[in-house]
Amino acid sequence: MHGQFEHAIYPRLTVLVLHGATIMFLIWALSGAGGFFQGFAGGLFDRADVSRRVFIGAIAIVYFARTLIGMTVFSRRRFDWVEAAIVSTIFISTHVAFAALALSNPAPLNWMVGLLVATLYLAGSLLNSLSENQRYRWKQVAGNKGHIHKTGLFRHGAIMPDCSHRPYRPDIVQPCAG
Repeated sequence: MHGQFEHAIYPRLTVLVLHGATIMFLIWALSGAGGFFQGFAGGLFDRADVSRRVFIGAIAIVYFARTLIGMTVFSRRRFDWVEAAIVSTIFISTHVAFAALALSNPAPLNWMVGLLVATLYLAGSLLNSLSENQRYRWKQVAGNKGHIHKTGLFRHGAIMPDCSHRPYRPDIVQPCAG
């Protein structure tokens, strides 16, 4: 299962290209898209405050950076086309939903809420990156081959059963910006 990175290059590359294209489209849409969406959905997207647009765009860029590092550096397991399709759909849906939330709110982003959300998001992203780095280094030790990583930040698996899915935890604060 692990150590099959070479066989997963094209599905991973597809996810990264689709995710990157989604981010570029999102940034274009958040920047006003040259008026392309003006009047769309009853003017829903014409109302968003600039602070919300920038905030959602920044979070999307951090999310993509985490995905890029995670899929190219830390993850060495098998990754097939079915998983690539599912992951791509989740990424695209997440970005579109959060952008729609942000773009539909005309009120300026409350700086205290924004600071809290940014702090939680960055702390969660840091925890994710640290845990993935710990697991990556642990898997480099030959004696650990075939064993489940339960040290470092992953030792909390009994307390937090979805510990192996930590990458998605910081993302739950994204709707707060919308």
